[in-house]
Amino acid sequence: MSASGTPARLGDARLSGWNRRSEAVSGTGSIGIRVACLAVCALASAMFLTRLGGVDLWAPDEPRYARVSEEMRSFDHGIEGVVLPHLNGAPYTAKPPLYFWAAAASGFLGGNVTEAMARLPSALSGIGCVALVLLCGARLLGVRSAFLGSVILVTVYDFARVARRAQLDVMLTLFSSLALFAFWRANGRDGNQRVNIAVFHAAMGLGVLVKGPVAIVVPVLIVFVFLACERNLREWRSFFPVWAFALSILPGLIWMWAAATIAPDVFLSDSMGNTIDRFLSGTAHVRPWHYYFGHFPRTFLPWTVLWPWVIWAGLRRVFVASGVPERKSAWRFLLVWVGVTFAFFSFSAGKRGVYMLTAIPALALLCGDSMSWMYRTVRGDRWALPSVLAQVAFASTCAVGAGCLAVLYLRPAFLVSYLESISGTEMAFFAGALIVSSGLSAYVLKKSMNPLLAALSLVFLVEASVFVFLFPAANALRSTREVAEEAGRLAPEEGRIAVLANEALIGAVEYYGRRDVVELASEVAVAEFLTQRQGPAIVRAREIRALEERLPLRIHARSGKGSRHLVVVSPRD
Repeated sequence: MSASGTPARLGDARLSGWNRRSEAVSGTGSIGIRVACLAVCALASAMFLTRLGGVDLWAPDEPRYARVSEEMRSFDHGIEGVVLPHLNGAPYTAKPPLYFWAAAASGFLGGNVTEAMARLPSALSGIGCVALVLLCGARLLGVRSAFLGSVILVTVYDFARVARRAQLDVMLTLFSSLALFAFWRANGRDGNQRVNIAVFHAAMGLGVLVKGPVAIVVPVLIVFVFLACERNLREWRSFFPVWAFALSILPGLIWMWAAATIAPDVFLSDSMGNTIDRFLSGTAHVRPWHYYFGHFPRTFLPWTVLWPWVIWAGLRRVFVASGVPERKSAWRFLLVWVGVTFAFFSFSAGKRGVYMLTAIPALALLCGDSMSWMYRTVRGDRWALPSVLAQVAFASTCAVGAGCLAVLYLRPAFLVSYLESISGTEMAFFAGALIVSSGLSAYVLKKSMNPLLAALSLVFLVEASVFVFLFPAANALRSTREVAEEAGRLAPEEGRIAVLANEALIGAVEYYGRRDVVELASEVAVAEFLTQRQGPAIVRAREIRALEERLPLRIHARSGKGSRHLVVVSPRD
């Protein structure tokens, strides 16, 4: 304590001490990093892999991707089907092939691309992201900060949920994060420069094969803005030597050339619609420019409550006169990573919440570094703002977790139906009420345990319980397996299954029904299809009456309820 003995100077003294130890990781060497890596990988494996095939593939994306992967694994279309994915016997040009290659390779293990095998590439990519955040974050911010950041990443609900789905975004996040961390090492002359640049470009090249040019555009924009913030744009060319483009751009160009050769009539036009047109005009998921201002905080739940801590730590610890320059640069890099990603997808006409997953690793590291500092700096002052926030966050998490677990085990169907209908405004009011009501009890909890670590543990258990127990309970509401299998059983050997104006259902019916599917636009077209005895049809329950006005129907199977209430129909004899 200084001569004046003021708490502010005491905090400054602690801050300076922490800054002096910022890169020393306080006695934890390579063994500590290895132990931490094993620990977080074990946590991630438990979260992402447990009962990975416990629920059916949910429409629209999962069954479609599984079907594409199965057609590739079964070699139905020869070598052309491996180069260019196929769906329902026709070229599938909406996405590049890398995820489908990985899922098809997983399918060889069991002789079929099952639910678990279709999701395995995404789950392994999630584990890789967590390990990457720990190992590379330790070089940026220290082992403790990286460890907290990696555990936060595991327990970000949307990240964990998507990592357990057959979806491309977590694999894209892995390659984008690898590229950006490799750039950071190259910029800091950490290790072999040519190797770092090669990894930077190769990771972007792999990302292109997952989800297209966005895997290059966003990382390059982040690099450019960061170098501008560091007033170091003169180094721009050193990260983009001519030879490196063979790793970043050439793989995508080779694949595009091969795919265009196989399907010249559809590939170029369809791929254009799924890249440039989707960004500029929004061919799907069109949303206003401010969409992510409301949605991104929900994407980072439950740890959005830590954002005030990041602001506090940045103002009080990092961007101060006595701050360590290397840590300032690391924070600027992570902030630019999040900011550029947010701005880029906000400018895009087509928007989905999962697009922002590529920014989650950087934000998790910022939260982890802020938490690591807060508990060292204000640990002795229970009324300091960060300490109060920690208590409130822990108490709120306890309240939410206890309530969810209680309803989960007592009435899981009620919780599922409520989660499907709750609005963002209702959720905000609900969270606010929990925070206000639990603030008083938080002080008592702080006396006996570390609020952040306790909250991390509780969130992990709650989310794992949701994935292992709640999602299987929701399967009856979300799965279309029953109606698809019944339709496949009813369809003639060379027949087809009709779907009435429901594009999202096609992939699931193809995967579980094992028949070709045709989407029809009107009840008249479905009635004609059924009259010609080409096969059964799957329609929404509310559309039955309009169909029965044209021909008598027999109902064979039902699934779901509400807007997802589907029925299998055929002409009555």
